[in-house]
Amino acid sequence: MSSQPDVSWMAKPAVEKKPARDPVQLVDEIAERHGYVSREAPPPRARRQRRPDDPMQNFTMRLPIADTERFIRYCERERLTYREAFAQLLQHLPE
Repeated sequence: MSSQPDVSWMAKPAVEKKPARDPVQLVDEIAERHGYVSREAPPPRARRQRRPDDPMQNFTMRLPIADTERFIRYCERERLTYREAFAQLLQHLPE
């Protein structure tokens, strides 16, 4: 027998170490749990690039506000660009 008392019951249990986490990710998770919203800019959206087949020219008009708002509402409702809506209107005119 040994003269030393048995202290094996005092030994700390083996703990598996988890891999270190990214501190930024950890902070983001904590902030999300507490209801904070990120102020980072969202990733840029992909834009459609349409190349017109016909040559282009700028065309500016001064219109009554009521007519302008009506035209814009029409474009939004029909999901048309101003150019597309203008082309549709021209189709109804005699040559």
